[in-house]
Amino acid sequence: MAAKRTNKEVIEAFVLAKRQDGEGPFQSRTGNVFWESNDNADCLYSYGRHFPIAVRMRNPHTIPRCVQGQDFVIVNGENFSPTTTRHQLDLHQSLHTNRVTNITTSLTVLIDCFEEGNPDSWEEEPLDIFSVLRLVNFTKEQIWRVEDNGISFVTKIRREKDHEAPFDLVPGEMPSTFPPGTTMRKDKNGRVYYAHRPGFSLWRTMDTTDGIRTFLAGMDDSVYFVAELSKKSRNVEQAIESLKPLSVKRYETKYKKQAHRQGEWFFVPFAEGEKAKKMYSDLISRFPLPGYSRNTHTATRGDIIFVKGRETPVVAGAISHPEHRSLRLSFSKDPVIFKAFKNTAIRSRSLEGVD
Repeated sequence: MAAKRTNKEVIEAFVLAKRQDGEGPFQSRTGNVFWESNDNADCLYSYGRHFPIAVRMRNPHTIPRCVQGQDFVIVNGENFSPTTTRHQLDLHQSLHTNRVTNITTSLTVLIDCFEEGNPDSWEEEPLDIFSVLRLVNFTKEQIWRVEDNGISFVTKIRREKDHEAPFDLVPGEMPSTFPPGTTMRKDKNGRVYYAHRPGFSLWRTMDTTDGIRTFLAGMDDSVYFVAELSKKSRNVEQAIESLKPLSVKRYETKYKKQAHRQGEWFFVPFAEGEKAKKMYSDLISRFPLPGYSRNTHTATRGDIIFVKGRETPVVAGAISHPEHRSLRLSFSKDPVIFKAFKNTAIRSRSLEGVD
């Protein structure tokens, strides 16, 4: 029987949690796609254990109450090769057809942050990780697709309070542009007929001798990231809010507006008018914000100054970074100086490296 299975049939069996050959990997006739299990999870691979494309968490203690008793799959959204992308598209189609609850994230980045820079542990113990990692909460994914009856906009609701309605269909039109990080499928005429953007997920380690650790996973602009939080959070909304430094929260509360943000950095106004013009001429051109040297946020102008006795980065102009869209804060003719505050994460990882 194993010799007759196609890649699609193995993927379909994984989605439906059906296998007939007992122990060992359940694989296609070529061995390109296979999945294996233990008491904690099932894992689907493409071309070897170095690249998992999906995980089904089986332990009820490691998934939210809203999806216990249901099939629930975590999809790896990373790109690896054209043929693996085809396997991922077949997986997404099967999950949709069989109405299986799923979320998308980067498994490599999640494990990298969890293992503090040792993602190779995935190949060593690929499924045991999910005996200590617990999914706490997750939020909506956006999906656009062409239906038989026209074009529909689909929002998949992924919250505990909304679990009675797994997803809602909202009539609309296929947009001409999509948010950064959206993956698209096109027909032979180049028209988009399916587009998907992942939501956020909140993870927590089980109570161990090292204590409880909490991680927020998601996509910022077009790059997957995972941040280890300094505070325990019950849901994604709390987790995102907990990343804001106290100074940023005070600014947003006082002025009723959101601070500017790029990646892990927040920016709040510090000086305007004549004061800003005098400061601007003394700032350093192409100023790198403090952080990881190979993954630096760079301001048009900036410097480190003392504000109330503390060293504080101040910037003006635009902020650039290879993983993010450029953030324009002000112009040289009428500069505004901003204080820069790094988020409160203990550590963070992105698919391109350390944040």
